[in-house]
Amino acid sequence: MKWIVFPLYLLSFVFFVSVVNSEDVESLRGNADIPAGSIPAVDMDWQPPGTTVPRTSAHQPPLIAHDITGMKITYDVNPCLGCHGLEASGAPKPFETHYTDRDGKKGEEISRRWYFCTQCHVGQVDAKPLVENTFEGK
Repeated sequence: MKWIVFPLYLLSFVFFVSVVNSEDVESLRGNADIPAGSIPAVDMDWQPPGTTVPRTSAHQPPLIAHDITGMKITYDVNPCLGCHGLEASGAPKPFETHYTDRDGKKGEEISRRWYFCTQCHVGQVDAKPLVENTFEGK
């Protein structure tokens, strides 16, 4: 019976600490609600072809400069690779790290560890920064 009591005490303590700490969490927006009628990313003007979206931090992956609505990456299909990585398409080729597997071996195709592009690359949104940023890109 003693072996059940300790985990219950521990679980209660963890729950209590998480509830107390959650009151200290504040959004970067402060107390301001997201305004109704905000402009969704799919209704905005995208970058002109052949241009890039400026980066806002030193190691930021490039933003996706086109609409990706309806493009779904699955384990078997990645529509991004239908253009990116093909010389004839004119789309930017993924960075060389994307061809390196977890063992450090460089291959001819995108490594599976880099396969789900939208884990790092996101679409552009015309939104005011939540916090001040003084980063200046090259």
